[in-house]
Amino acid sequence: MEGQFQEDYSLFVSFVKSKDTVEAEIVKNLKIEKVEVSGGGKRIRLQIPVIKTYLNGFGGVFGGTMAAIVDSAATCLSMMLDKRVCKSLELNVTYIGVAKLGEVLTVDVFCPKAGKNILFTTVEVRSKGKVVAVGTNTKVFSDHSQWREVINRPKI
Repeated sequence: MEGQFQEDYSLFVSFVKSKDTVEAEIVKNLKIEKVEVSGGGKRIRLQIPVIKTYLNGFGGVFGGTMAAIVDSAATCLSMMLDKRVCKSLELNVTYIGVAKLGEVLTVDVFCPKAGKNILFTTVEVRSKGKVVAVGTNTKVFSDHSQWREVINRPKI
């Protein structure tokens, strides 16, 4: 499953990187560290360095960027569990601490339950071993072919 996940994840990353969006900036920096199945659920651990464009005016990671990291990390796990593209139904992030420029965020995503069309995730973001944010993200799956077609569409 992990090999197929890598292939699907690479396709997803190619699609996202082809856009000029905040998500593209985040996804290109996310690195998969660990994938595991445990306790009836699936987990993925990602790492992402804190770069200057992620910061707010006070030198910490901007809250909107942290929310985008939580959302993007949950999407990475959804790619492992189902080949269809997903969209967020709900995103909740609680900010507990601060991450600064040059630190590396460790992002753990867990899926306690996945239904036919809905995926529930919990996300914990740590910097230097301390929790800086926790979140939940509920995803709804749609037809995977939507972004496969976009990737393969000739550029005009």
